[in-house]
Amino acid sequence: MRTCSGLLAPCLLAGLLAGCGGRLGQVKGMVTLAGRPVADAELFFKSKAKSDQEYFGVSGADGAYQVSYRMSTGMPAGAYEVRVTRYVLGDGSPLPTGEEGDAIRSEGRAFKEIYHFETEINTGDNEAPFELNLGKRKEDGDTH
Repeated sequence: MRTCSGLLAPCLLAGLLAGCGGRLGQVKGMVTLAGRPVADAELFFKSKAKSDQEYFGVSGADGAYQVSYRMSTGMPAGAYEVRVTRYVLGDGSPLPTGEEGDAIRSEGRAFKEIYHFETEINTGDNEAPFELNLGKRKEDGDTH
C-alpha cells in the first residue's frame, strides 16, 4: 500500500494539472490603439487546430483583459486566430462609457472596427498584447 499511495499522489497531481485536454495557458494582456488603452474591446480566440475551442475576453477601462471560458481559467496551448472588436461613433471616436454607450451600441448607431491577429499560446502564463494598428482590419460587419 505504501508504494501505491506514493505513486498515486503524483499521478493524481499530474492529471489535475493536465486537465481533460492537456495543460492550459492563462492569457492576459493589453489592447491599445496608437499606444493608448482601448476600453471595452471584445476579444475572441479561436483554436486553429480545433475549431470548436473558442475563448473570450473584454478589455477594461485601462485596456487590460484576461481570457476565460465558463469556469476555466485557461485555454489549451496552441495556435489561435484572434479577433478584436471595438465599437466606435461615426467619427471614429470611442463610445461613451456606461449606459449611454450601451444605448448607442444597442440602437445600432455604433460602428464595429474588427482587427485580426494570430498568436501562439503556451502552457502557463502568457502575455498577449494587441496593438490594433498592427492587426489586419476588416470593415464593419465583415468578420472573416
